[in-house]
Amino acid sequence: MEHLNGTWGKNWGPVGTKFFMRDYANFQQTFADADDEFTEPEDNVETTTSAVVEVKHFSDDELKYFLKWPEYDYWAGFVKLRNGTHEGEEHLDRFFFTTGFHGEALCDWNQRGQMLHEWRRVVDNFR
Repeated sequence: MEHLNGTWGKNWGPVGTKFFMRDYANFQQTFADADDEFTEPEDNVETTTSAVVEVKHFSDDELKYFLKWPEYDYWAGFVKLRNGTHEGEEHLDRFFFTTGFHGEALCDWNQRGQMLHEWRRVVDNFR
């Protein structure tokens, strides 16, 4: 949905979207093995928010530590965990993200309704 554009407006992209997986990828990169190669940041980057999310692997256990880490603990409000079968075990159950759109068509409530229905069709693809 972050890159979804339609006749009703354009998406702001990563700069206007709150999505925990970008920070989760940064968290993973911070604790990556010392054997990994260091890549220099690009000089011509227009935003501090990475457009491409590259999560090496996903771990429910690692997610718990991510959500408790001081720099990232606010993401706990965007993520719902469910209890597992073993004591202390939790799994990602659901999450939400926010994103912003712009465009003249957004002034019309009928257009906004169409946009909402299109969003729902996109989200339903991930069920």
